[in-house]
Amino acid sequence: MTNREAFLRRMIADGYIMNLDLEPIRELVRLLGNVSNNINQIARKINSGDSLYKDDVAFMQKAYYELLGKVNKILTGLRKITSV
Repeated sequence: MTNREAFLRRMIADGYIMNLDLEPIRELVRLLGNVSNNINQIARKINSGDSLYKDDVAFMQKAYYELLGKVNKILTGLRKITSV
């Protein structure tokens, strides 16, 4: 909370305050940026006439699964919060 009045209003309305760690969301946004950058690089490579290699596909798959793992971890955490 940024000020005491907002804190008091929230306590009166809800009876509790949740303090969320947004670092996993920041990490997710960073990974999304990396994946989109990689997609753009591969698209540029293909559009310039170069071939797409198995290593390129494997690299993108690894990045995708890392991103998917982070999303699932965040969703699991959110489910715990909302079930309280």
